[in-house]
Amino acid sequence: MEVDIDDVATVVEGVTVEVVSMTAFESSSEQPGDLAGPALKVVVRVTNSTDAPLDLGGATVNLAYGSDQNPAPPLGDTVASGLPATLAEGESAEGEYSFSIPVDARDDVGVTVDLLTGEPYVAFRGAAPAS
Repeated sequence: MEVDIDDVATVVEGVTVEVVSMTAFESSSEQPGDLAGPALKVVVRVTNSTDAPLDLGGATVNLAYGSDQNPAPPLGDTVASGLPATLAEGESAEGEYSFSIPVDARDDVGVTVDLLTGEPYVAFRGAAPAS
């Protein structure tokens, strides 16, 4: 399902996801293979309002940009701290994800969040900050 970047999306009854923030920064190459240059940090929040723990072990967050939604390369673990593997009932958690993305490509970005196996992913679409 595609929603506006500012919306809160319901994945299944009692489970919501939202893009809390997007922050532009300049990444540095700290490890072999790291990309240096313009980047975005995306923070997503998952809320579990059900009465059971939620398995997020397979959750993925990706960023794409432009009309063709070209994939933005994720940056290494030094600039990301993903969602927990399990989210307790009645709790919320945030995950930080960072991606390399040109400054001039941020007027149309898509943040896809795939939380649960067998359930549709959520595609948040909108503009990201250039700086």
